[in-house]
Amino acid sequence: MSRYKDLFSIDRMAKVLGVSRGGFYKYLKRPLSARAQEDVRLGCMIKRVNSENRQVYGYRRLRSALMDEGEAISKSRVIRLMKKYNIVVRYKKPFRTTTQSDHENPISPNILSRDFSASRPNEKWVSDISYIPTQAGFFT
Repeated sequence: MSRYKDLFSIDRMAKVLGVSRGGFYKYLKRPLSARAQEDVRLGCMIKRVNSENRQVYGYRRLRSALMDEGEAISKSRVIRLMKKYNIVVRYKKPFRTTTQSDHENPISPNILSRDFSASRPNEKWVSDISYIPTQAGFFT
């Protein structure tokens, strides 16, 4: 209700949701429960461990790291807190070789024989096909 108080009146939202206005305001003043406070503390720890490890730890390794620090936490709680705090794992894409070396096509001869010295400009030209991985895909 607090999120939408700029769009709708508290009275109207309370009627639609079937709660009392006074109950809503009491809820706002109520301190966090012990479990909610513990969730906030553990959420900060999970964020810290996640950022220290380049955001590649999943819930298993995050839980293991927290247990190494002396925290007793279940896997379901780690998963729930990861969802709550939008902690996502960045998976490393596996390297895949795209070169086909066993083909029937003729292979061009190496006419330079690694002699790249030239007596004048524009005498020898060399090129290469490079694939550079970027966030937008491969740059060729």
